[in-house]
Amino acid sequence: MSAQRPLATAVARRRWTIRAQLVALVLAVALPASGLLAYALIGAAQEARTAALAQVQFLASSSASRIEDVIRDGQAALDGLARRPRVRALDARDCDPLLEHMVAARPGYTTLTLRDHTGRAVCSSRPDPVGTESTRFPWFAQALASARPGVGDAWLHPRTGRWVSLLYHPLTDDGGLVAGVLGLSVDVRTLQDHLFGSLPAHALVSVLDRRNHFLMRSIDPDRWIGQPLPATQAATVGSRRGGETFETTGVDGVTRFYAVATVPSAGWTVFAALPAGEVLAPQRARLARTAGLGIAVFLVALALAYGIGSAIARPIGRLARAAAGALQESGRPFEVAEGSAEIEAVASELGRLAAERERQRGERAALVAHYERLLKSARDIYLLIDGEGRIADFNDAALEAYGAAPETLRGRPLIELRAPECRAAYESDWRKAEAAGGGLFDTVHLHADGSRFPVEVSTSTLVIDGEVFRQAFIRDITARKAAEDTLRRQNAELDRFNRAAVGRELDMIELKRRINALSRELGRDPPYPLGFLEADDDGRPGGAAP
Repeated sequence: MSAQRPLATAVARRRWTIRAQLVALVLAVALPASGLLAYALIGAAQEARTAALAQVQFLASSSASRIEDVIRDGQAALDGLARRPRVRALDARDCDPLLEHMVAARPGYTTLTLRDHTGRAVCSSRPDPVGTESTRFPWFAQALASARPGVGDAWLHPRTGRWVSLLYHPLTDDGGLVAGVLGLSVDVRTLQDHLFGSLPAHALVSVLDRRNHFLMRSIDPDRWIGQPLPATQAATVGSRRGGETFETTGVDGVTRFYAVATVPSAGWTVFAALPAGEVLAPQRARLARTAGLGIAVFLVALALAYGIGSAIARPIGRLARAAAGALQESGRPFEVAEGSAEIEAVASELGRLAAERERQRGERAALVAHYERLLKSARDIYLLIDGEGRIADFNDAALEAYGAAPETLRGRPLIELRAPECRAAYESDWRKAEAAGGGLFDTVHLHADGSRFPVEVSTSTLVIDGEVFRQAFIRDITARKAAEDTLRRQNAELDRFNRAAVGRELDMIELKRRINALSRELGRDPPYPLGFLEADDDGRPGGAAP
């Protein structure tokens, strides 16, 4: 009985047993580590989300830019046609052959029709144009009301049954009144296949017109083209503006990351999206694996602490009891040969946790580097401009275009890249970047050798660490300008040839008339049948008998 007294006294005086202290130590280490791990995982999830939003934002802006290019090309072609005398004459007997050639040369264009102000089809690229009922069509009413070129919304063509959008160009007389309208039908499904046929299967690009009707949708287009945006989605995305990004559930019930861009010349809205589940699936899988590993490490450490505490407590208890017994037995010695277990398993698990975290850090760095490489290797010039108008960052295309070394281009005032005659419009052009959806303008830039080249600049603003920057995607449009100049020259040459050919034909007809008159005076039959031009006194062509 007396042998148990020292141990019982020691236990009564202690607040914590060795086992409880080791468990508390494990908890003291594990809880902050768990917080740090959770913080790292949340940061990784936010980085993956930010990268996904940047990807859909680029997809939206590039899609809107491609649509804008198609519309501008079509409007430029209509403007060129509207200046041709044979088009302005509105003569159904003398139609300009370029109407057919223009439709055949471009994908997506279906019909080009010239109508007078009453809606009557004067000339057309197809033999069966819609008749005067065109006055009831929205695009025709818009053309008459605005007297300016424009783009119509989604419209079901009554003859083909296909959804189209009309590019229209009014023809005004000397008094400024609309005398006729050039209307170019664009098959939106064909145009969609041309523009977005190479998108990944999970990527979605939708284009809504000004009435929030679908013009294009890269996934399931036959179901949605021409249909209005459902009320549920309209309440969520109807008020979104260009440059915005968000996450929502689409009309097909799939949750996606969305980005918005606008087509300025048409007033259309472009929504680009990627499925949230597919985009974040790798990150979520890593999160589950890391969380599971963390829980496993915590349980192992807790079990080890409990086991180590028990292993330490048992020999100490036996030693106390042996010491008490030895005192009663006249001091005979007693030895205890027990020790604690090794903790290599815990070290191994912690090593695995560190390796997993390092692998995640490497994957995040690789993802960031991937998007940086995409931007650096883009074909268009990319410039990032700070608040003082100096170049803060650029891609490889900028170095190649301007022929400058990186150290000379970084920090250089952006206005110095402009040709001297274009610098007066610098401030007004860049104020467009502050508008919703950014700005788009043309100007002329300088190579390192002083030579000029025309560019198209798409601008927008962004905030990095609380500082406002402006970014610009710059496209060299030298080839497009050259093509426009070539088209203008060819139109002028064709016009001169038409005038020369018509004048020669009139001279030949006049000569044949004189020969016919001389033949009648000599009592002979006229050798040339000109009944389609001449008429006798009774109004019968060629003097034909009744």
